[in-house]
Amino acid sequence: MSDAKDKVIREAVGVLLLAFTGLLVISLATYTPVDSWNTEAAKIANYAGLIGAFIAKWLFVVLGITAYLVPLFCLAFAIGGFRHSRPAFSWFRLSGGVLFVIACASMSAVCFDAPLTIGDIEFSAPGGWIGNLISHDVLLPYLNTGGSYLIIITLLIISLMLATDLSWSKFYAFLEKLGSYLLALKNAAYKPSGIESKKRPRLKGHTPRASSPITKISKALNPK
Repeated sequence: MSDAKDKVIREAVGVLLLAFTGLLVISLATYTPVDSWNTEAAKIANYAGLIGAFIAKWLFVVLGITAYLVPLFCLAFAIGGFRHSRPAFSWFRLSGGVLFVIACASMSAVCFDAPLTIGDIEFSAPGGWIGNLISHDVLLPYLNTGGSYLIIITLLIISLMLATDLSWSKFYAFLEKLGSYLLALKNAAYKPSGIESKKRPRLKGHTPRASSPITKISKALNPK
């Protein structure tokens, strides 16, 4: 496949992902708990209609408050399709995004034990079904709170490495460049002005010595 055709396909996928991202945003932002399959289509409050209400409901059930992160990842994949010469979609990136959402859901389940209310939506399980399954059934019974946080944070770091091609060597090199730049700015800010830096040149090996009292008296008696 030629580069031109590959670019067209990537941009077409990016447009589809942008449209799907917009659908997710509308569905989640206008979701109300009263919408259901039994509600007449004319009475659906969700701006994305019955399909939007269904998508939002099951995202909240499965992921809890972490459902709001799903449109962000769809948007990131869409932008990647427009910017990069290589395909933005890959199984490594997809697995990293899924792992990140699951880890965030687990973190929400560990952090919030009680039901959480956001606007008109009450989350009986802030981490959703997946968050409760991983945190309350797997992590907390065997690792308690401290160990659970450690495992979840580790999963978050690994997921970011997979989803964003994050390299710790590149990150360390970036910190070194940033430190060098800040040090150069500091040296430039404290550099003395041209007038203060001008001093009388001193001969090499010459060390000025203070005049002794006898020398001062002889100069006073025998002025030139």
